[in-house]
Amino acid sequence: MSRPIQVKPANSDDAAKLERKLFIGMISKQATEEDLNGMFTPFGEIEEQSILKDSDGNSKGCAFIKFKSAKDCHKAIRGMHHSLTMQGCSSPIVVKWADTDKERVVRRHQKLTDGGFPNSPIENVGRGGPGGPPGAPFNQNMAPRSGTT
Repeated sequence: MSRPIQVKPANSDDAAKLERKLFIGMISKQATEEDLNGMFTPFGEIEEQSILKDSDGNSKGCAFIKFKSAKDCHKAIRGMHHSLTMQGCSSPIVVKWADTDKERVVRRHQKLTDGGFPNSPIENVGRGGPGGPPGAPFNQNMAPRSGTT
């Protein structure tokens, strides 16, 4: 699957203000904000940080960190991306630019137009009954109507 080219202004003040937020993935589910602070403050001043949590309050194993400057973000990416594997993780830590709101909207749109509908019969072909896992009961609502060709 091809992805569209991403083009950003080189010296835009607005872009520099927006691009100070990093996505941190593959972090230990036991990691605290204090742990992240200790890992990332050597690269610059942190303005905000948050660990993503599920509805039960458990860590999802990823976080966002917003630095005071884009330069600090660059240093953190170079210094931390794939630099260590945290306890309970199968892959090294991921440090990359966080998506902007516009990029998130574009990604959602691409998923919908590329056939990424959750539980669609097309997506689930070969997984048992239409729209379900192997061994799942056949969903009668997905059955072809009788008398149609």
